[in-house]
Amino acid sequence: MNPMPAIVPIAILGAGSTVVYLVARVAPRRTSLLAALTASIMAAALGALLSSGPPNRVPSIVSPGEALFLEPGGCLIASTALVLGTIVALYSARYLALDRHPDRYFPLLLLMLAGTVGATLASDLFTLYLFVVLTNGASYVLVAFRRETETAIEAGFKYAITGTMGSMFLLAGIALVFRDTGSLSLPMPAAAPGTGHQLGLGLITFGLLVKAAVFPAHTWLPDAHGRAPSSISALLSGIIVPLHIYLLVKLAMALHAPQPALGWLLTALGAGSLIAGNVLALRQSYGKRLLGYSTIAQVGYMCLAFGLGMALGQPEPIAAGFLLLVGHALLKGLAFLAKGSLHLYYGATTLNDLTDLGRRAPLASGLLSAALLGLAGMPPLPGFAGKFALLWAIAGLDSRAAYAVAALFLLGSLVSLGYYLPLIGRLLHRAPQTAPGHRHSRWIHLPMVGLAALTLLLGVWPWPVWRMALEAARFLGGW
Repeated sequence: MNPMPAIVPIAILGAGSTVVYLVARVAPRRTSLLAALTASIMAAALGALLSSGPPNRVPSIVSPGEALFLEPGGCLIASTALVLGTIVALYSARYLALDRHPDRYFPLLLLMLAGTVGATLASDLFTLYLFVVLTNGASYVLVAFRRETETAIEAGFKYAITGTMGSMFLLAGIALVFRDTGSLSLPMPAAAPGTGHQLGLGLITFGLLVKAAVFPAHTWLPDAHGRAPSSISALLSGIIVPLHIYLLVKLAMALHAPQPALGWLLTALGAGSLIAGNVLALRQSYGKRLLGYSTIAQVGYMCLAFGLGMALGQPEPIAAGFLLLVGHALLKGLAFLAKGSLHLYYGATTLNDLTDLGRRAPLASGLLSAALLGLAGMPPLPGFAGKFALLWAIAGLDSRAAYAVAALFLLGSLVSLGYYLPLIGRLLHRAPQTAPGHRHSRWIHLPMVGLAALTLLLGVWPWPVWRMALEAARFLGGW
């Protein structure tokens, strides 16, 4: 049976956004119908993606003129995005029921996922740029979705300005690479790079680092993710931000960047992100801002893994970076959805608002606590699997720098407990007088339970994802 063309999942999402918009114009307040339809479209796109490959033997050179190409890393990240997007769509049925204009939310959600999938599958620079802009454009609007609040507009505007700057650097870099090489294809034929090619690589790297909120270009993320609806924060922190780290690694391999130099740069910036994210999170009193700074630290972990693999030319650390990325997507998505549930029913915004919610909302509080412990690296959750994979890979390397990275990894995990444990303690703290708990909608509970089950499955049985991650790392190294 021939695999489906790579365009099919993107076409399903794009056409689906139009269908959902038309249905929303007829029934704008039927959020359950819109959520179910959106989730069905994402599930269909996921099925088409998995039917598209990757084939058993993936060619390392893309056919000339081919705009989309399914390779193992892109398949892994696109599948993760669609799984998380499906769960978020179902969760949004009840979460957005009281919001104004929910009819605009679901088409934008589909467009954001279409851009994400397209960016992972792009096999030429300009196609990749267009899909990155589509993803970011939908994200800007969704961050400011609750525009009746000034803080949401401010956060969306700040995100749009920073993201647009990143896009400008990305486009300028692509133009310089094209001027110097005369090609936009990925991977490019090996050739002696000129000055324009090197400068273009630098601009592309800088643009993607800004979009990935890597230190020191991280300041926009806590505001954007703290003020967006929790369902959108789950996708932004879980997959959209780490997506740009993967794109950077992919382009570095495909454009024949100097791997050791770029790898050590990414490692150094990852160390800065890990330190800045963890230290700044210790000072936060608002739950979602704390999770935003946690994302900065988690991006630092991924940069350390990818950068170390590139610097030393070893696929195992890069594979560990993929495993960290997938585990972070599930854990951070679960954390934001659980936090959103507590805010929806109990108005919990600050850490003090979480007091005694472990008794009043045991399921949401338990899932939030489990997600936080998983992000800190506690077994048997996927945060532990990803960090163990990197430490295991480092153990086989004869490099003092790699051992320093391992020490920083362990130190970062210990520091993160300094802000995760107090948040969990607030949930468990008993208040003298509190109102009884609310009855939660199954549209809220079932998606969170399903995501928690997937998260636990990845933690106790990470081997299928690890094998695909290792295949992705070797494939990119072959470029």
